[in-house]
Amino acid sequence: MLEGFYRIGQASKQLGISSYHLRRLCQAGAVEAELTSGNQWKIPISEISRLQQEGVPPIPQRLSEEDEPPTRPPEQRQTRVPDGLYAEPSDGVIDAAEDVAITENRLRKRRLERELEEEEDFFRERDAREVAQQAADRETARKEQQRQQRREWENAWIAYALRCVPDDAPRDLELDVHGQVANALTALQIDQPEFAVRRVIEAAVERALIPWRRQAQRRQAIDTAINCLPFQLRHNRDFADQKQAAIRIAAHAVDQARPDDDYDSLEAAAKHAVAPILKAFEHAQLSEQVVAWTIVRGASSREDDEAKELVRTALAKVPIGSSRAQMERARDEALAPLLARITDRERAEVATAEEHRRRQATERRVHSQMGYVDDYLKEAYAYEDSYRGVYERLEDARRLNATIRGALVEECLADPTLDDDDIRSRIEELVDELL
Repeated sequence: MLEGFYRIGQASKQLGISSYHLRRLCQAGAVEAELTSGNQWKIPISEISRLQQEGVPPIPQRLSEEDEPPTRPPEQRQTRVPDGLYAEPSDGVIDAAEDVAITENRLRKRRLERELEEEEDFFRERDAREVAQQAADRETARKEQQRQQRREWENAWIAYALRCVPDDAPRDLELDVHGQVANALTALQIDQPEFAVRRVIEAAVERALIPWRRQAQRRQAIDTAINCLPFQLRHNRDFADQKQAAIRIAAHAVDQARPDDDYDSLEAAAKHAVAPILKAFEHAQLSEQVVAWTIVRGASSREDDEAKELVRTALAKVPIGSSRAQMERARDEALAPLLARITDRERAEVATAEEHRRRQATERRVHSQMGYVDDYLKEAYAYEDSYRGVYERLEDARRLNATIRGALVEECLADPTLDDDDIRSRIEELVDELL
């Protein structure tokens, strides 16, 4: 069965001594301990029990100069006293000088390593920017090539469509052909089969030629019927589709007439045919009024557009000739899901804002207590009273701050009842666990 271990912070609490005292005992071998790969001491539970029973020994002192064996043979010692000294330097002074030189060399090495890393970061960033710019240039060139191919493809089919126009057709008819074919090409892809594209283009050309192919004696009847429609329907470009539908319906009605019908019969048939268009137009106008007056409280501009589209879709299903009240009922039913969604979103936004405010307040509160890490290190851990000891303590405080801050924020969010004393107590526990 494996025996458990204590870390330095936990063991020092068990023995009632400082972590520094216990760490020095481990380094001197006075306490049975194991140094992990992470440079942390682990002390078996049995060793803690022994120290509690037998007592904790003091920190071993270095050998005195008389007992300490000479570090150099006598024949290698300096026989001349260096200038400015009353006697030959002691081994302790030499060791201290060597430690200073080693520390200075290590500091210069780390500065050089940091400068080297900064230079390498610069070149890595420059290479990354160059690679990204090259990729962007290639993508731009590819898209431009695709656009050029698309323009050449469309121009070729438009030229083919214009060649399909009969020679005796009016020249201005080519404009209609061009517009119909250009609209048809927008729905086609460049990689579609040629025979399929040709059929679509030819169909677009035939559609553009329909008015020209009508017989002249019937055109006047059609024009008369169209002139009976409202001015806006006839001249506003927004209603071009309805006007064209009226023309097609009137033409169809005229085409259904008997060959021997006179002009009055043709005109009456055309007018009767366009009557539903007039009724539908008036219905559409009323629907657009309802859509235009649709206002949704709290909606974004995109949701306003969505609301109008929902209403427009719902009103499209309302039978032609319905009253305004019927249209408004259809509008309200169509808007119900959107209104519910907006309400849910507003509630979620309020909750999110509250959570964000709570987290910010908690982070500020925890941040105000993080200075206690250094205070606790001064109080609970015996650092050397030297520049090196202060540096080690500050480095430990900085490293612990980065780890402890996030954990404390989450704990305070999970338990809002924690006060400042609880936070400081938790800081002590986390410091002891991490050291």
